[in-house]
Amino acid sequence: MMIDELDAKIDRYLPDAGFLEISARLSATAPDPKFSDEKYAESAEFRNRSTPELHSQFSMAKGGTITVTIDVPSRVCNTGQTAENQSVIDYIRDRISRLQQIRAAALGVNGNSKSAPALEAAIVSYNSSLPGHQIEYWLCRPSGVTIQEGEVAFFTAYRNSVDAARAAHATLFDSAENQLGKLKSAIEKIDAARREFETQTRPNPGIRPIENAIQEANDELNTLLTFDFGVWRIPQHDLRAQAFWAKAKAVRDSLTAKSQISELDRLRNEYAENSLYTPVPGAFVQTVPGMNLFDAASMNTGDYSWFIVSSRMLSALNSIFSAFIQENEPWGFSIESGYRNPARNILVGGVANSRHVFGDAADLNAMDYNKNGQVDSQDLARLKGHVDAQGFDFIQPKTYTIHVQFNGGLGS
Repeated sequence: MMIDELDAKIDRYLPDAGFLEISARLSATAPDPKFSDEKYAESAEFRNRSTPELHSQFSMAKGGTITVTIDVPSRVCNTGQTAENQSVIDYIRDRISRLQQIRAAALGVNGNSKSAPALEAAIVSYNSSLPGHQIEYWLCRPSGVTIQEGEVAFFTAYRNSVDAARAAHATLFDSAENQLGKLKSAIEKIDAARREFETQTRPNPGIRPIENAIQEANDELNTLLTFDFGVWRIPQHDLRAQAFWAKAKAVRDSLTAKSQISELDRLRNEYAENSLYTPVPGAFVQTVPGMNLFDAASMNTGDYSWFIVSSRMLSALNSIFSAFIQENEPWGFSIESGYRNPARNILVGGVANSRHVFGDAADLNAMDYNKNGQVDSQDLARLKGHVDAQGFDFIQPKTYTIHVQFNGGLGS
């Protein structure tokens, strides 16, 4: 089974994609070094200097201002504390570097961008490099101060990267929404072209404008499908992407439905291409209406299941056949040619404005009424006698058939 391209885009954002909850915290775990060990031992009063979270969640939503107060401790770090604090400093620098990569990639997204793979990769890299545990440091000099200063730098980098990523997010979706709008406009052109095709009778534009509009819409759809929002694992982005592709799929399905060129469309197009009066769709039938002695197989000698038959032609043919039945001639006559579509009419050598193409003409075959083993002039004359009583506008006897037609009416 062929996988629907839009379904595949939507499925990328199913809930099991597992949005990451990013959290890592720097906090001092030692008692406030400004208190002596003795004082600390005597009193439970101390400050656990917990800094704000480095990042509660890499979010596309605007957040508040985070202020870090830098406290200069009195205690100097020992060798072990310095080494542990250095690992925290390295961590902060790595986070800042990754945030700068996010910002740089985000700034590369512009109105011509249909995807942002570098930005997606930078965000994924940032998310996947979390330590997964609370980060602790020693509040001592000088590295404890360096860490606090690093936090300030981190929050600045974080804010800048989020602002840039948010702008890139908006740019991508604005461009995609604009492209979706172009697709909708192209579909409206299909509707407009079809309205003209189905309502105009002379001249009729034919199906070419519809086909051109369908092609334009498919081109716009193909352009839309080149967009790739990526999976950032940021809910505001990924859920919007999922909703967008669901909306795009509904529009695509509308295009699919409106792109169908039916058998009746092709039949009516023959009239338009031959500069004939083009009957509206409702003028065509697939079965003979009402109670009649003739069915569609008898009346329709065209190339389609759709045809036209005038009510006056049906009435006249029923009257002729009924007259033969009353004369004990149950076979009456056969119809050599009834309705013809324009292409069929040209193929058999019919005149350009033949009443056959409007269901107002028929060629009737005489039968061997005198039972002499052949259809002769006497048989033809007998058929013509009944034909003459129907008020046809034109009657043309031939060797074995009689052409009958009504003038005026549809297509005149």
